[in-house]
Amino acid sequence: MLRIIHADDREMMRHAIAQFMLRNPNITMVAQASSGNELLQKLQVIETDLVLTDWNMPGVDGEELIGRIKNTFPSVPILVHSADDDAHTRNRALNAGASSFISKNCPPKILLQAILGTA
Repeated sequence: MLRIIHADDREMMRHAIAQFMLRNPNITMVAQASSGNELLQKLQVIETDLVLTDWNMPGVDGEELIGRIKNTFPSVPILVHSADDDAHTRNRALNAGASSFISKNCPPKILLQAILGTA
């Protein structure tokens, strides 16, 4: 079972991703966070196999968030799921240590492939 923590500042996006995960028997959403700081707190106490995170959230920015996760949990892969689907943002995320990057505009099937391919 693939354990995922999902972070996004938009409640609707968190809800949609949670519903999507319920349809996939090999994936479980172990926690959600509405900010980078909340994500970091939850990672301290909840075992996870993959972080699925938005790039732009309140508090800790995407680059700093990824760096802090990689420093503390170097083996946990990070999939950035962002509405900012441009080469500059993608490169910043990957250079910061994200394992993968995918647009929020992708079809659900592609998101699932990215999750399974990143974990």
